[in-house]
Amino acid sequence: MENQELITNYQNSSGRFILATSILDTRELEAPEILKIYKQQHD
Repeated sequence: MENQELITNYQNSSGRFILATSILDTRELEAPEILKIYKQQHD
């Protein structure tokens, strides 16, 4: 297997995480905004 193919396979198999919130109204907060807020908590 070529190195780039190995890297691509690894990238495609990892990186899926669940981020839960109690805010169900997507008009209030959309998914990208929720992720941004989450990441800011860990800076």
